[in-house]
Amino acid sequence: MLADPVTFLENKRISDLEVVGTCNGLICLAPALSFNHSPTLIWNPCIRKIVILPSPPACFTSTQYDECIKHGFGYDSHSNDYKVLRIVTLPDDHSDLSRFATVVQVYSLARASWKTLDASVVPVDLRGGSYSVFLNGSLHMLEVRLSVGYDDHADEYCKYGGDTFIASFDMATELFGEVMVPEEVMVPEALQRNRCTISKYGDSLALIKHYDYNCGCDIWVMKEYGVTESWTYLYKIAGVQDCIYGFKRCGEVVLSERNNLGRSRMISLDPKSKQVKVFGNKDYIYYFMDSFVESLILLDHVNAISYQ
Repeated sequence: MLADPVTFLENKRISDLEVVGTCNGLICLAPALSFNHSPTLIWNPCIRKIVILPSPPACFTSTQYDECIKHGFGYDSHSNDYKVLRIVTLPDDHSDLSRFATVVQVYSLARASWKTLDASVVPVDLRGGSYSVFLNGSLHMLEVRLSVGYDDHADEYCKYGGDTFIASFDMATELFGEVMVPEEVMVPEALQRNRCTISKYGDSLALIKHYDYNCGCDIWVMKEYGVTESWTYLYKIAGVQDCIYGFKRCGEVVLSERNNLGRSRMISLDPKSKQVKVFGNKDYIYYFMDSFVESLILLDHVNAISYQ
């Protein structure tokens, strides 16, 4: 259990923030909801220091729609810099049917400032996935293809999310790309929204394809990064799972399991022996899993604040 670093920030609760990601001993925390105006933080719990990020520039000057905000966190090894990716979307804006209304911003810890990327480098399909995975110098997010259809109720053409794909964002070049999914799961019914998630499997990218009615999921792993043919089917996990959080280095799967009373608990499952270990927590609203190493990063950073 790590000490709460934000209790001195206007008495805000830690539950106001969510873990965006971890990298080289740093943890990035950001507001979980768009209307939460808590600051984004970069935190080193080992030396008890944090950097409070300044407010980013406004993305949309005037709008009647609610913004959807997603974050990612990773390391740019080319410039020795840690960056926060911020994706802001107006999901209900149908003024331009050729693309989602999305603005992308990047915070540089080295420069201590935000910048907004040019719209020309933002993919038309980009809306910000629910969770980003940092791997091989890039952030990875599940996205949905842009599709347009007529809404009888609204009496207008509207933008919708179609099939799922994996978008990548190179932290060094700050350019977007795409990672192809296994051909075996590219059928439309398998790639519909909310049927796939991604995670880290050791140093590889994992794709988790969920079945209907909580009937389990299939685990795929990209053995060689960027090579579509290297996607390998590992195994199926049967039973009811709320969410798969990740994989331990020993091969066990960490997931959230829901009982008949609707309560969830975090468990570790050995896919070979089917042995289950229950963690000492239950009924938590929020879980996060990633690898963590101690470091001295932020020790001499000019904007880092110490806390007790």
